Amino acid sequence: NGHTIHPHGVDVAQSEDGVPETGAGVNGDTYTFSVDSRYVGSHMYHCHVHTVKHLEMGMYGALIVKDGSRISNGGPSYDVEWNMVLSTVDPDYHTATGDSTVFADYNPQYFLINGQEGLSNNSPAEVVTAAPGDNVAIRLIGIHSTNSTFEIRDSNGSRRSFTVHNIDGFALPNPRSVTSLEVSPGQTKDVMVTLPNSSGTWYPEVSYRDLRNNSTYSGGRVYTQLDF
Repeated sequence: NGHTIHPHGVDVAQSEDGVPETGAGVNGDTYTFSVDSRYVGSHMYHCHVHTVKHLEMGMYGALIVKDGSRISNGGPSYDVEWNMVLSTVDPDYHTATGDSTVFADYNPQYFLINGQEGLSNNSPAEVVTAAPGDNVAIRLIGIHSTNSTFEIRDSNGSRRSFTVHNIDGFALPNPRSVTSLEVSPGQTKDVMVTLPNSSGTWYPEVSYRDLRNNSTYSGGRVYTQLDF
């Protein structure tokens, strides 16, 4: 029945929101979306026809609004930008005849960052290189269907602090420093970390958690690597 592009969480005209049930067209339509400084930050899009099935099949992506190298509207500048699309896969949904409306029915078998598994620090999903002392902006795009926690650990396994600047693509009035951050399904959060002045390696990671009991899935911790 065709496909749409739904700019998730973005304020657009209902007719251009990509949701057929509320009047958006499906076939042969063109959308023009103009942004302003309010939107500087991370957003996302996905197909809104048989939504769950098409999310499972990868019909989604990051939608980043930029103002030069600023992380947010009026926020500080970064030296390195890293977009992380968080996703999970339940193969049963690929052959399902309908979409379940109950998230707790979901049983993911694969846990991904930017489409890749990262099962350990020795086999990270992605490796990014920066310079000592750099400000690194990490944009977390939560297209997954479970709970999740984002952390950054150093080579000793200790958690490192970072600053949250945006939630759902809009700047916080007061950015806050944390060592752990929840990213729920459909959320985006933009954070920045300042690296030490000496070289090293840190390991940003995402733990995907069961909606039923909040425990981390077996194989549900995905590792990445930040070299500097």
